[in-house]
Amino acid sequence: MRRLVDHASIYQAELVAIHIALECFLTFTVTQSINIYSDTKYTCQSLADPSNAAELVLEVKRMYELTKASILVFFNWLKAHIGYLCNKLSDESAKETTRIEKVGWTKSNV
Repeated sequence: MRRLVDHASIYQAELVAIHIALECFLTFTVTQSINIYSDTKYTCQSLADPSNAAELVLEVKRMYELTKASILVFFNWLKAHIGYLCNKLSDESAKETTRIEKVGWTKSNV
């Protein structure tokens, strides 16, 4: 597990999580398509915006380009806090990660 610095925003955390997921997808050999769900609408909008030049957004877009060469990747917005089990598990995992003392992503990565 990787932990972000304490001052990282939820938006940054979502982008880092998507980047890590895309890195993992590069190792898949059987899967043909992947759905990524985010409950942060701004994250989805940022990735869809061709004019967004934020460094972390561009890094995720570069990883997406590498990944889409072998796997179809679909980004989906999911309304938060309305009972989706996957969203609840994701939130619990994110809270658990905050207890990790060692920071795996530094300010330069975020």
